[in-house]
Amino acid sequence: MYIRNYLLDYTDENHPTDLKSIQNMLRSHEIEATIKTIRADINLLDTLDEMGDECGLEIQEFLEENEEYKPGTLKWYYTTDRLFDYSELRMLVGTVAASKVISAKHAKDLIAKIRSLSSEYEKGKINIPVFFDPQSSIMATNVLINANEIYVAIEGNRAISFYYLAFNSEKSLVKRYEEKYIVHPYYLVWADDAYYLICFDPKRGDRLVHLRVDRMKDITPLDAIERRPLKDIIGKEALDLRKYLHKHINMYTGESQRVEMQFTNDLISVVIDQFGDDVTIRRGGDENTFFATFDVVISQMFFSWCFRFGPRAKIISPEEVKSQYKTALLSQVDSL
Repeated sequence: MYIRNYLLDYTDENHPTDLKSIQNMLRSHEIEATIKTIRADINLLDTLDEMGDECGLEIQEFLEENEEYKPGTLKWYYTTDRLFDYSELRMLVGTVAASKVISAKHAKDLIAKIRSLSSEYEKGKINIPVFFDPQSSIMATNVLINANEIYVAIEGNRAISFYYLAFNSEKSLVKRYEEKYIVHPYYLVWADDAYYLICFDPKRGDRLVHLRVDRMKDITPLDAIERRPLKDIIGKEALDLRKYLHKHINMYTGESQRVEMQFTNDLISVVIDQFGDDVTIRRGGDENTFFATFDVVISQMFFSWCFRFGPRAKIISPEEVKSQYKTALLSQVDSL
């Protein structure tokens, strides 16, 4: 296991090692081993990897260029068999560093843990600075504790109670209502740079709602209240989260409808990015436009999304949604 950890920590395709270096490493831990034993251990690690054993390790070996093997020839060894590759670790670190709901201190701790999964030679490259937002320390308070309490309730099939918070004019988080919310939790999702709970609130009708996890306080799983089956609310046992999140722009809830819109061709990537590959695309009335049909929750956020494209985006159907969009635009004009 010392050899396994050494290869993971100190080798890659640009930094191989030899048996003598491994022997010296073992001696630094007061372990004596012959070159023959070390070679056998390396072969064992490689064999275990081929067998699918989690203790195994895929190890590459090679000779110097233009050198043929014969007894006594120096061989080099390295591994790239890590849980995450370099680009994946950079992506994870970048995501943590950019988050608005993870405090600067917690972000630095998480980044240090992520960097520990790389080799010693990659650690220095995975060093994205954390940009501290003064609000983030407030918003990040107890996020992980809250998430853990919610998972306990989900696993135990129980409802939860909590106070829901909102910012006041002094930029402090205070209780939105004096009484506790009681909801039935189903999923925790990361969307729009925030952690949301998808749940059922009996006081808000027969539909799912979304609540920010960082805005919850004093979460308590309720042993006396069994969670309502999700099938009773949506008609099926589970959500297709990918499709669900595409429909809910900025996680706003509301009625989902099938909408057809006409866009200029330059917006096709924007439409697919927003609504996913389930969107139906067909050519428009001329070579410069296309029609897109998709399911979306009708909300002010959807109308705001449409508005940003001006005349390049047009709602075709249903008529009810067109009318609601027109009313929203006129209302905005009247407020000027």
